[in-house]
Amino acid sequence: MKPKKFFMGIKAITVLMLSILMFNSCASDDNFQDRVPDYTNAIIQSFKVGTKYAEINHTLGTITMTLPSGSDLTKVTPEIRLPEGATITPDANGTFDFSKGSIVFEIKSSDGANRKYTVSLGVYGDPRILSFSFGDKAGVIDQATGKIAVQVGSQDGDITKLAPNFVLSEGNSVDVSSGVARDFSKPQTYTVLSNNGYTAKQYEVTVTQTAAPVISAFEINGVQGIIDNGANSILVVLPPGADLTALKPTVTAPIGQSVSPSSGSAQDFSKGAVSYLVTNTENLKKTYAVSVQSIQPTKVAFIGNASSVATISELDTKKAAQWAATTYGADFKYIPLSSLNAAALADVKVLFFYYDNTGTTDLPDGGAMSSNQVAILADFVKSGRNMFLAGLANTYLDDMGRIPFNPTTIGTGNGTDNIEYWGLNNTAGKPTNVTGHPAFAGIISTKINNALGDTFAWDFVPFLDNGFKEDHNAVWDLGGISGLKEQHCSVARGAEFEKLTSCTILGDWQFIPDMCVVVAAEWHPVGAWKGKIISMGGSSYEWQTNDGRTNKFQSNIEKFTKNVIDYLLQ
Repeated sequence: MKPKKFFMGIKAITVLMLSILMFNSCASDDNFQDRVPDYTNAIIQSFKVGTKYAEINHTLGTITMTLPSGSDLTKVTPEIRLPEGATITPDANGTFDFSKGSIVFEIKSSDGANRKYTVSLGVYGDPRILSFSFGDKAGVIDQATGKIAVQVGSQDGDITKLAPNFVLSEGNSVDVSSGVARDFSKPQTYTVLSNNGYTAKQYEVTVTQTAAPVISAFEINGVQGIIDNGANSILVVLPPGADLTALKPTVTAPIGQSVSPSSGSAQDFSKGAVSYLVTNTENLKKTYAVSVQSIQPTKVAFIGNASSVATISELDTKKAAQWAATTYGADFKYIPLSSLNAAALADVKVLFFYYDNTGTTDLPDGGAMSSNQVAILADFVKSGRNMFLAGLANTYLDDMGRIPFNPTTIGTGNGTDNIEYWGLNNTAGKPTNVTGHPAFAGIISTKINNALGDTFAWDFVPFLDNGFKEDHNAVWDLGGISGLKEQHCSVARGAEFEKLTSCTILGDWQFIPDMCVVVAAEWHPVGAWKGKIISMGGSSYEWQTNDGRTNKFQSNIEKFTKNVIDYLLQ
């Protein structure tokens, strides 16, 4: 038994020694000295010139101060107070020139911490912005050029509605006050005026926003995917019979962002969605579920804010949707905006988007389309599918980014009795002969302009007879298009617009014999836009007369619409 006791004793001693070692280890951990620098030891505690102290913003690292009128900014001798043991660069024991702009001082503490402060000084009554910021994002001010550059983060708000905070040198006013939100998606100007009423200085502020993590384009075998950033999904529709097991997508993200799996790497989409992770420069992440379908899109879709065709309240829009549903039968589908996503468009070949709201340019029934939905429509066309825009929906051609020009004539919707026939001039003064375009096949044309028998010297396509008419044009007045050099209301100017936008003009108002207004056009595939768009924005495109009469040219509206959709279905 003694050997056994001895063995147990050794075991007990071993456990005791391990316990002691563990205790000492824990004790060592408990006494661990935190090496993280203390940044309070690397600050500027005060900045004084003469008897006046400057304002210090430790969050932004800015120091601002206005010296008395007549002070010489080229020879400023500050008194700078630092924590004990801290050093400053450049050496504070000297004279500084603040006339050309701010000076950056760097503070280093004995424990390794360091901070930078941007010091800006002004003189009373001398117009100057001393600091400019959005939240904790400070701008860089170039006093010599009057330029201010600010870099904001992807989560710092809507760049079109940012409200800056800035400090002026005392004795001055500014045309747009600090704290007022402005659209900084484009440069904004501030004018600082001295209280003497004579001296002023302008500043131009440019804001750059870091891109949020996003896949901006996703392409497989030349087919662009439809990206739904609201649902974090991407849909690619390939032709029937495509092999989905080893596809190599081309993935595009903003500069500096990474995507995993990487662009060009083979993936198997036959078993369902594949996850793609994108990371931006702020290390923020977003995951997309990418699905690939192998089908042949065949359907014609109509979109609107109502839940169904039957519940569309606006009569023109409802009649157009009912006509499309009857004409295309099983190949028709209605998509309410609440269900507008990539999946809903998978089997759609042509999207018919039309609305006619009296007194508004909004969507039918008061519904608004989100920017994400507009992007989905753009990707739909980029994927190689086609769209027919009509009525006030013409306004979305610019919103989608296909051209950089909004319609320049949008009617108010007010109506009046009118003896003229309204229609489309597709003959006189056109840069391209479009009389043989499929959109006009079987269309009745005339020279007669009104019920009294007045005539034009050219043929036009009548869409609306004499009687009550609404004014709801959404067209492009070529006189208001920047970048065109040819004379307004000329064939040459129309040709210039066609070349600029990659379109063929199908017509302007029936009473215009030259090329002044683009009422209808075919926008051809160009660049990333693999599909076609045909637009018709004239008031003559009226599906339902407001006074209850039967429009004698209703057949032209229906024939034109069917011609366009059938052409886009090919």
